[in-house]
Amino acid sequence: MKKTERPALVKFSALRPAAVLFAAFALVLTLSVCGSLGSALREPELSLDSVEMTGIDFSGVDLLCKVNVINPNAFDIPFPEIDWECLIGGDSLVRGTIKSGGALKSRTGTVVDVPVSMTYEGIFGSLASLAGSREADYTVKLGVTFAIPLLGDRTWNFEHSGSLPLPRLPSVGFKGIRVKNISLSRLDFEAELEVENGNAFSINIDELFCDLTVNNSRWFQGGVPSPQSVAAEGKSVIPLAVSIDSLSMVRDLTLMITTGRDASVALDGAVTIAGNLPGWRPLNLPFSYNGSTKLRR
Repeated sequence: MKKTERPALVKFSALRPAAVLFAAFALVLTLSVCGSLGSALREPELSLDSVEMTGIDFSGVDLLCKVNVINPNAFDIPFPEIDWECLIGGDSLVRGTIKSGGALKSRTGTVVDVPVSMTYEGIFGSLASLAGSREADYTVKLGVTFAIPLLGDRTWNFEHSGSLPLPRLPSVGFKGIRVKNISLSRLDFEAELEVENGNAFSINIDELFCDLTVNNSRWFQGGVPSPQSVAAEGKSVIPLAVSIDSLSMVRDLTLMITTGRDASVALDGAVTIAGNLPGWRPLNLPFSYNGSTKLRR
């Protein structure tokens, strides 16, 4: 019976010297290339440029965080993943993540915008302790993560703190009617509207339109000719000039003035309000009044 032959074992010492030298050179070259790539690849340089309020009204506020990113490498690197979180009074309110399939150009600085939005409904719904407050302290936290081959994942963390105004809706009411002038053929009145601003900042009345009816007769329909300002935590009276030259109405109204009888009033209108804050979005606020008043002198 023929014996099975075993394969010959090749000893390292049996290899040719040229092959040994080639293998050693390949290993050294590989390690050298990897080391060169590692030393040539540089981390991006990041800084938080600014956090500014870009939009605000009575429903919510928008912030814009700007992050400066410099890619010092001679090649493009992947756009980072950015996690953001906004805290009010130390409590987390909203958070989100920004992703992009793009790249940051080589040897170029880029400003990356991170928008943050909050609603006042969400703020007051989550933090009942802020009810009645004029402002709230906030903190924005950013985590900017790069996934770069050879360097691995690397995260830069930034924080910015500030305060947000908590606006209150102004009120528009009917104050009364003053008699300015009385004659046998003409009556001049001022119907007064009062705007109350309960905020810590002044507001502007850019437009005001109203329809005023007294004793079922239309006295005024139109807009206020010029914008007005209402001081912080203040009030402003807006007069509507009215003249009556109908003899029958003059007679009836004169009798009401002298006897002190009330006149019925119906008022409907709308006012456009702008707050004196950066990024303010104008608000159109409707108002109405139905009741009675005396025609005071």
